[in-house]
Amino acid sequence: MTRNQNQGILEIIKNNSFNSMLFGRVIPAKRILVLSPHCDDEVLGCGGTILEYLKKQCQVVIIYLTMDKEKKRKIEALNAWNSFDNIIQEFFCFEDSMLSSFENDCVNKLCELIEKYNPDIIFTPWFIDMHNDHRATSIFLAHSLKAILTNTAISTQYIACYEVNFPVYINYSINITKSFEQKIEILKNYVSQNPEHLENVIKNLNKYRAEQIGLRQILWTEAYYVCNCEIFCTLIEKFL
Repeated sequence: MTRNQNQGILEIIKNNSFNSMLFGRVIPAKRILVLSPHCDDEVLGCGGTILEYLKKQCQVVIIYLTMDKEKKRKIEALNAWNSFDNIIQEFFCFEDSMLSSFENDCVNKLCELIEKYNPDIIFTPWFIDMHNDHRATSIFLAHSLKAILTNTAISTQYIACYEVNFPVYINYSINITKSFEQKIEILKNYVSQNPEHLENVIKNLNKYRAEQIGLRQILWTEAYYVCNCEIFCTLIEKFL
């Protein structure tokens, strides 16, 4: 990115008026949509938050955008969440690591499912992520939101950008102390992805975020950058 791009993005981030009065709790919502570029990203980035919503009997829809050729990860994803009643899983099955090559098809599918499920909040990877599939997911979400909002009103109030590969700029953390062990157990279903290594990575990240809060009773948190649809789309536009 150029210096002007950086300054533009930072200015938008700084001026975000998201109200974090409920810091530590899940953001109020009944219908939650999670975009997962790969099967396991949903657990790594927001697995504890998903579990907290499920405790409140909320509907959670997880959309997996890519898939390995053998589709082993689809079986792992189904096994990971098969004990929960309020989970809906949708699989796009675009080629792993090649998501950016399927922009039109992916945006069309996202538009269809966003309108179908009409979520109150959408979780997506941070748009400046190291993995190209993660970046493409957020970019395609912005394109989808622009297309939908031109013609249709939806209930989506917030976009929550989650972190996978490295810490991001955040304005909100959710306490997952009571759900963390269950999150790790769910992660273990992704046997093809070296879950022992992933467990160490996510323990370090979630512990680091909890220590930033500085409350003794909070041991693990998941961190997000939360904004409304308009700010999210503007950030993506500046990024591009």
